[in-house]
Amino acid sequence: MTCTQCTCAALMDNAVGWNCMTNNGTCQLISNYSSNTGYFIATINGSFSCQQLPPEPFLKISDTALTISTEKLPHRPQLRAAPHPVQLRVAPHRSQLRAAPHHAQLQAAPHRPQLLAAPHHVQPRVVLHHGQPRAVLHHLVQLQIHVSISGNLLWNTTGITILDSSQITSARGLYIDSNNTLYVTDAGVVWKLLTNATNATIAVGISQLPGSNSTQLNSPQDVYVDRYGNMYVSDFLNHRIQKYINGSADGITIAGLSGTPGFELNLLNSPARFTFDSTDTYFYVNDYGNNRTMKYLTNSTTGNNGSLVAGGDVGNNSNTSLNGPGGIDYLPSISDTLFISNLLGHSVIRWIPGASSGFFVAGVPGVAGSNSTLLNQPRGIKLDKYLNMYVVDSGNHRVQLFCANNQTAITVAGTGIAGNSTTEFNGPRGVEFDAEMNMYVTDSGNIRVQKFLKL
Repeated sequence: MTCTQCTCAALMDNAVGWNCMTNNGTCQLISNYSSNTGYFIATINGSFSCQQLPPEPFLKISDTALTISTEKLPHRPQLRAAPHPVQLRVAPHRSQLRAAPHHAQLQAAPHRPQLLAAPHHVQPRVVLHHGQPRAVLHHLVQLQIHVSISGNLLWNTTGITILDSSQITSARGLYIDSNNTLYVTDAGVVWKLLTNATNATIAVGISQLPGSNSTQLNSPQDVYVDRYGNMYVSDFLNHRIQKYINGSADGITIAGLSGTPGFELNLLNSPARFTFDSTDTYFYVNDYGNNRTMKYLTNSTTGNNGSLVAGGDVGNNSNTSLNGPGGIDYLPSISDTLFISNLLGHSVIRWIPGASSGFFVAGVPGVAGSNSTLLNQPRGIKLDKYLNMYVVDSGNHRVQLFCANNQTAITVAGTGIAGNSTTEFNGPRGVEFDAEMNMYVTDSGNIRVQKFLKL
């Protein structure tokens, strides 16, 4: 049986993991697919799979909890009732499944993931399959998957400063290429920091001299480097997208008209962040001042029309509009939808390019707040391969992780209070990950770039 969408997955050591899918807007263990005989099977080695089972007699063990242990049967699980709802834990050779209290958060221990399930929907059964016992969870097992499993989505909460005010004058957008080279946009330049280097160099732009000619930038917001070494920069106050071909310091305008803001399809008004397709053929850019997202070819030239793919020129908090679109990300190999943060709308919306409307996936439109379901001026946004979403919650000075299709987040960096310590931010803007999944955040108010090591 094929999953329609895998939303959350985590691997521990060798091939111990979870398959999850979307159902009712939550992140859940796969339970009952589309038939009465599709069940979720907990296999011996701790991994999960979906199977079609023939109707067989079963024995009800408990309505609330179940423990599976392989201590006596190394290749077959034993079943025993657990007296109270407890944690759901999976270890490589001693698999234990235990239900936990409703809405309890997931917590992770080194090398042994812990999952917390909602017992109100758990109804364990025992099925004898070819004479051997198997644990079958029938009905829905809801998981409040807000933390990662086996450290896969956990970072050290103490940041390491890799660039500060001694080298840069501001910290805005950032990008990390396949060689782990870091690029950071500043007031009028883009900085380049090689792997393991301590001093950054200017990639494009002129330090302390913002402007509008082909070698200058003015408040660039985002940067990207394609597979051929071409660099792209969203030049915010020049209302244009600049392309620098393979190391050139002279930029070519490929979208917008330099110094000319407007709402026509060939113009931009304060372009913010962008995202590129997997072949670097085209890109989507958030046209901040026009409350819209535009699509352009990467070989376009100045004055060419772009295509309107989301929003329009009037910003509001409906699902047919954008409201100060800031961050944007897109993983075309996994999903055909754009994820766009509304800086002024305190929300994140998911939008199929060209559709007349989207649907909100984080925050409450128009409502700023600081709890786990609210945002305050979200800026940068990044997706991982499971469509887990990392949002720079700038007004709350934190980075929030939303598991795929879950609108309740956990804080993975920052304390929620502005500060300049190694665990704090002051108006962060962008987030990126290197090849080892170490996290980098531009801490704008503190004029620095912080690195958080992957655990």
